[in-house]
Amino acid sequence: QIPKGSCVLLTPKGAPCCGPGGMSGFIDCHCHLAAQDFQTDIDEVIEESKKTGILALVAVAEHAGEFERLIELSNKYPGFVLPCLGVHPVQGNPPQEQRSATLEDLQNALPLIEKYKDCLLAIGEVLVRGV
Repeated sequence: QIPKGSCVLLTPKGAPCCGPGGMSGFIDCHCHLAAQDFQTDIDEVIEESKKTGILALVAVAEHAGEFERLIELSNKYPGFVLPCLGVHPVQGNPPQEQRSATLEDLQNALPLIEKYKDCLLAIGEVLVRGV
């Protein structure tokens, strides 16, 4: 049992290279598990991924608002959901509200990246255009 507010240490060295019994498989290296599309069925999506032979999911965040959710998922599925925090270069939804990420977006994300740095597989999605 992982205490609330803590995280599982995940490093590239600790990432799985093969499945149970030495079985090889695939790692999804870029998925958006914190997206609104998965709010109602994320557990089923993850379990189905495991059943199909996926070894791990590198879950990326599009903005700081998704960080906590990714850490929760990585704690719930240690060694399978591997968090990657950052700021996507395109912010806003729906499309008519989209804009390029700004330095302010990145600055808002940095405290959470610092907080969870020992839990991260990687930092990604950090392109800031026009800065």
